[in-house]
Amino acid sequence: VPSKEISPLPGFVVKTKDAARDGRKVFINMCQHEDIKNFSKRVQLMEDGTEQEGLSVPCSVGPPRPIKDKAGKPAVVFDVIVNPAVIKEATADVTGSSRHWLVEIGMDRIDGKYKTALDRRYKLPKARYVGKVATQRIRLPQKPKIEAVVVEEEEEEAEKAKKKKKPKKKKKKSQP
Repeated sequence: VPSKEISPLPGFVVKTKDAARDGRKVFINMCQHEDIKNFSKRVQLMEDGTEQEGLSVPCSVGPPRPIKDKAGKPAVVFDVIVNPAVIKEATADVTGSSRHWLVEIGMDRIDGKYKTALDRRYKLPKARYVGKVATQRIRLPQKPKIEAVVVEEEEEEAEKAKKKKKPKKKKKKSQP
């Protein structure tokens, strides 16, 4: 799988705790990089046959890195990288609902990937990034593996259909 190493740009920081690991302090760097696709609307077919519309938010979640907080106590930091447009929308929203939505997505992705249990109560420190900027390897977009293929039989049927449409010349009957 083709991949690329990227160095994220700071966005904003989230501070919470991991209930699965003795309530250890966790920082989440919500970062940005233009190589991560922007969010998009998707329609999903449900089990009952109905369609449900939702949003797809591509992101890259980096591995946990040990750090020390301001008091010198051990903590852990994760980087969640999204498209710059997502960070811009989240930080521009004065109601804070877009930012909250993005934080929830980041926490869900971390919980799913690293089996954590992040506390959904969080704070937003003024910092834009905690720790040293860490690079991440992301997969590059690939061409679709499914392509339209024209079968020879279909081509032959198309040719026959064209021939049938041409008017035939009528033969003159010979008189005795």
